[in-house]
Amino acid sequence: MKQQGIETGIHYPVSLSKLRVTTEQLKIVVDCPEAEKASEEVVSLPLYPEMTDEMQEYVCDCVKMYFKT
Repeated sequence: MKQQGIETGIHYPVSLSKLRVTTEQLKIVVDCPEAEKASEEVVSLPLYPEMTDEMQEYVCDCVKMYFKT
């Protein structure tokens, strides 16, 4: 995506089940393997009000192409 000029980010690098505020302060201990796996794999794509239809299509096309290769 970077090569195509599309910025990505990781907005939730730690699942709620592993955050200290959850486990230590709130004393909530749960096993959430799917959330933990997602926190390691999911990236955020650009999404903001000023994006034109063309910009959105470009991002979608690049994502499609990424998964075809």
